[in-house]
Amino acid sequence: MKIPSSFISEEIFILKQFNNMQESQISNFIDNLEQQIQTTATNQWLYTNDGNMELDIVPVEHIEGLTDSDYNIREIVTTFMPTYQRQAMLLTLWGAFEHEIEKAYLHVSERKFLPKQKKSKKKVSKFKHIVNSFYHLNLPATPSNDYREAINTLDNEVRIIRNIWAHNNGYDTKNNIPSSTQGIVKINNLISIDYTYITKVTDLMIAISNELNASILIK
Repeated sequence: MKIPSSFISEEIFILKQFNNMQESQISNFIDNLEQQIQTTATNQWLYTNDGNMELDIVPVEHIEGLTDSDYNIREIVTTFMPTYQRQAMLLTLWGAFEHEIEKAYLHVSERKFLPKQKKSKKKVSKFKHIVNSFYHLNLPATPSNDYREAINTLDNEVRIIRNIWAHNNGYDTKNNIPSSTQGIVKINNLISIDYTYITKVTDLMIAISNELNASILIK
C-alpha cells in the first residue's frame, strides 16, 4: 500500500531543518550580543549630593525596546529567549507529529475518524490511542524495542512536558518530570529545554515514522 508523500517523516524532517536554522540564529545572536545592544540618551531625574533632584541626560542600553534600566537585558536574551524559543519548537513538533500520524492511520485504515476509545480507569492519551489503533491493524507487525521505547518516551515524558508548556507556561507544579531528565533544567519548577532535547524528540519521531512507513509499505 502506498502512502502520501507527506506522511510523518517528511513533515518532521522539514521541521528539523527549520529548528536547526532557528537554533543557529539564536546562537549567533547571543555570540554577538554586545553588537546588538544599542545606547541612547534619555532624560532621567537624579538625586544630587544635597538631596535635591535634577533632570539629567544619561545613556541607556537597550535591545528592541528592552532597556537595561528596567531589565537585565543580557540575562533575558541569553536565558529566557532560548527557553521560549525551544518550547515553541517542542509545541510545533508535537502538533505536527500527532496530526500526521493520525492522518496516516486514517489513510491506511480508510476510516474518516479515529475509533472511539474504550472506557478505562486509566486515561489514554490521543497519541497512545493512535498508536494502539495502528497495533489493531497489525502495524507494525513486529515492533522493535527501539520503537516501543520511543513510543513510551514520547507518551510518558515528551507529551507531559509539552502539556506543561502549553497549559502551565512551563511550570511543573506537580513535579511530573524528574529534574534528572536529560536535556532539561528545572529552576523553581520552570522547565527549561536544551536544544539537545529538541534533537532527541525529533529523532524519536523520525524513528517511529520510519518503522511505521516500512510496515505500511510491506503490508
